[in-house]
Amino acid sequence: MNANFCNDEFFDRNLFTVFRKDRDSTATDTSRGGGVLVAVKSGISAAVVTLKKADSQLDQLCVSIDGDRAKLIIFVSYIPPNGSEKLYRDHVDNVLDLSLANKEAQFCILGDYNLSKIIWSCLLDDTVLIPSNVYCPSEIYLIDGFFSLELDKLITL
Repeated sequence: MNANFCNDEFFDRNLFTVFRKDRDSTATDTSRGGGVLVAVKSGISAAVVTLKKADSQLDQLCVSIDGDRAKLIIFVSYIPPNGSEKLYRDHVDNVLDLSLANKEAQFCILGDYNLSKIIWSCLLDDTVLIPSNVYCPSEIYLIDGFFSLELDKLITL
């Protein structure tokens, strides 16, 4: 996804508000693919959340949705294959910063982290996934960071 595509090519503007972060083709030296988006049904109060670490090589986007009973924060990210350790650290640090600033909010964290060597196994009646084969610093920082949020209690099949 890049600036050459209009939101209307993906979603009907009368039905959805589209938030997107297109890939920075100059910074990534890539002209094809990339980028992330969140589409929220029209009429639902939603806004982009400014991230402290907004690296132009990291395709990440955070949208806050204010519900009647709770706030939902949707965090989407794409880290390309062989992404630098800095990209992973920046992403995890952004998630940790937001979780500290929004303790009462519910989080939905979605991403393609391109960490294909991690092996995920089911535990606890097949409702929780536990990683193994975690060795490189990027993998360790991501897993430790997310588990520090007790996301291990929320990861379900």
